[in-house]
Amino acid sequence: MDDVSDKLRDITEGRGVDYMLELVSPEQATRYAHHIRFGGALCQVGGALRSLETVFFHNQISLHHVNLNGLHKTAATAPLLGYLGRQCVTMIESGSLKPCHYEVVAFEQIRDVLIMLSKGHAKGKVVVRVIATKREKKP
Repeated sequence: MDDVSDKLRDITEGRGVDYMLELVSPEQATRYAHHIRFGGALCQVGGALRSLETVFFHNQISLHHVNLNGLHKTAATAPLLGYLGRQCVTMIESGSLKPCHYEVVAFEQIRDVLIMLSKGHAKGKVVVRVIATKREKKP
């Protein structure tokens, strides 16, 4: 098992989570679906599941797909993306949405990060900061 699986099992005392919001990929959703409790729900953003594993049927998991592709091109839906982003930030700041472990690195570190990723040494996600913050900008 990996760190995420161990942590989920510990936090829920083996019962499983009520809901899973998967933002990475359908493959990640399938990988961790067995951590959703019986009658729980999965919201998959960023692609539909290609196949349903038996765990979805055995555990009666409610499955929801959210497709945000192309919403920025439509005048009626483009403003909603900003609203959704602000809602996510509010939920993260309040602690009601806890993103997985991640590390923020400067753009200049991309080479080192790619080497680390190619060796399988990454833990969580890596976010590359393309624009320097005010503190990082040279006077």
